[in-house]
Amino acid sequence: MTGQVDLLTPEEAAALLRVTPATLGYWRKQKRGPAYVKIGRRVRYPRAALFAALEVVRPAQGAAVGVVS
Repeated sequence: MTGQVDLLTPEEAAALLRVTPATLGYWRKQKRGPAYVKIGRRVRYPRAALFAALEVVRPAQGAAVGVVS
């Protein structure tokens, strides 16, 4: 089908991002983290939003990560 969005459960999204589902819940309460949708009382994460969130936090190419001088 055209226009169908791939929605992930919080557990699936957490596994993809390598965080816990509780961390995703905390981020939701803090109004940060990846975009999500609510369907009734259920929370779902569009797969594209998760990849967009990863792009935001990825360091620039060639940037030093975790280096303290």
